[in-house]
Amino acid sequence: MTDISPRSEKTRLRHAAIARRKLIDPGQRERAGIALMNVIMKEFLRPTRPRTIAAYVSMGTEIPLHPTLEALLGHGMRVLVPRLGGGAADDVG
Repeated sequence: MTDISPRSEKTRLRHAAIARRKLIDPGQRERAGIALMNVIMKEFLRPTRPRTIAAYVSMGTEIPLHPTLEALLGHGMRVLVPRLGGGAADDVG
């Protein structure tokens, strides 16, 4: 029996997820991004909402987060996203 390292298993799973996402129609991804924004904004516009949120900027075939990020910023929230350098998250700002 061969042991699979956690790193190689993570890489395998990441590649499988990317391959599955590539099969999704771009229009469906856009609609999912808008639906996600609606859910998030409903939650974060309550009177007890946080003033700062940590997020990430979607890339490639990920559900687009730009509508959500723009809506959060438009409602005066502070949005923190990782700053990438050299292929790894090395700062948040």
